[in-house]
Amino acid sequence: MKNSRKIIFGLLLTFIAFGVLEAFFPGESNGLGLFHGFVILSFLFWWIGVHASENGIIAPKGSKILTLLVPPLGLPYYFYKGYGFKKGSILVAVALLLFVLALGMYILGFGAANQLNT
Repeated sequence: MKNSRKIIFGLLLTFIAFGVLEAFFPGESNGLGLFHGFVILSFLFWWIGVHASENGIIAPKGSKILTLLVPPLGLPYYFYKGYGFKKGSILVAVALLLFVLALGMYILGFGAANQLNT
C-alpha cells in the first residue's frame, strides 16, 4: 500500500477515534473538536507532500499552506493545478466521497460509544 493511502487510512481512523472520545467526554466536545481539526489539517498537509512525491509531481506553490488555511479550497487547488481539469475533477470527487465516508465513520464511532456508555 502506498504511503499516501496509509495516511488517508490513518486520517479516517481519527474520525472513529474522535467520535468515540466525544461520546465518552461530551462536556469536552469543543476542545476535542478543535484538536481533531488540527489533526485533520496535519494529516492533509502531510498527505499532499507524500502524494505529490509518489506521483512524480511538484505540489503546486501554496497548495499546502492554502490547505492548512482553507481545506475546501486548498485540496481542489492542489488537484486541479497538479493534475489538470479531468483528473483533478476525479480527485475532487474522490475526496468528497472520502469526506462523506469520514463523517459516517465519526457517526459510527460516536453511536457505538454512546451505546457502550449508557
